[in-house]
Amino acid sequence: MDMIELFRTLRKRWLLTALLLLLALTGTAFLALRPGPYQAESQVTLLPSRQASRPAGYNPYLALDASLTLTADLLRREVTDPRTAQVLAGQGYPDSYQIVDDPSTAGPVLDITVLGSNKAVVEHTLQGVTAEIPVKLAEMQASVKQVNQIGSLAVSVDPTAKLLTTKKLRLPVVVFALGLVFTAAIPQTVEASAISRRSRKAAGVAAGDPLPASGDEDDDTYPGIVRERSAEHLRGSERGAERSRGKAERAPGKTEAKAKDFDYLYE
Repeated sequence: MDMIELFRTLRKRWLLTALLLLLALTGTAFLALRPGPYQAESQVTLLPSRQASRPAGYNPYLALDASLTLTADLLRREVTDPRTAQVLAGQGYPDSYQIVDDPSTAGPVLDITVLGSNKAVVEHTLQGVTAEIPVKLAEMQASVKQVNQIGSLAVSVDPTAKLLTTKKLRLPVVVFALGLVFTAAIPQTVEASAISRRSRKAAGVAAGDPLPASGDEDDDTYPGIVRERSAEHLRGSERGAERSRGKAERAPGKTEAKAKDFDYLYE
């Protein structure tokens, strides 16, 4: 279907088209006006114990080894456990968060990301999750002497949550595009169904089915068929009238001839 035919159909079904377009715009505006999403991030690294850094002059940054990376992965699993998330939500940190091993380094660095619709709540939740890291780490080493315990350090904390513009606009754009597709497709489907229904009725009339009562269908429902059948009916009526007049004209002559045939009876 070309664009001219499309616009002709949309104009003919303008009420349905306007309703569908209004629904598409309403859904798009609702999604676009929703707050968020906001995102805040922080990074936490693990440090070796004082005893483990002794050979390096008690410098923890010179004593980083593979065991710290394994400990960081175990700590990540502890903090992201659903029970821990439930406890944090009960403490006033309700937004969802994610903790992953930093992909840019092989060291014991954890990336914390908080996502939510309220900027202040996102920032508050990030603080709570970041503070939970040393708490869980201490619980994991509860039976270990202080001098042998692994420590943690927040190396990066973004105090201001940022609006994710791309994610915010993605869903409204998709909804609006789908709305335009349905706005164009549904009126065409309705119009095609109406044309098919009229064609079936017209085919039934051509096959000799009774015509619908006057006023039930538009004049363009049966293009040419009604006018043709009406003309045939009129021509048939005229031929019948001519035959009747011919019979009426011939009838007096026959009666007069029959009367002459019986005149001898009275002579």
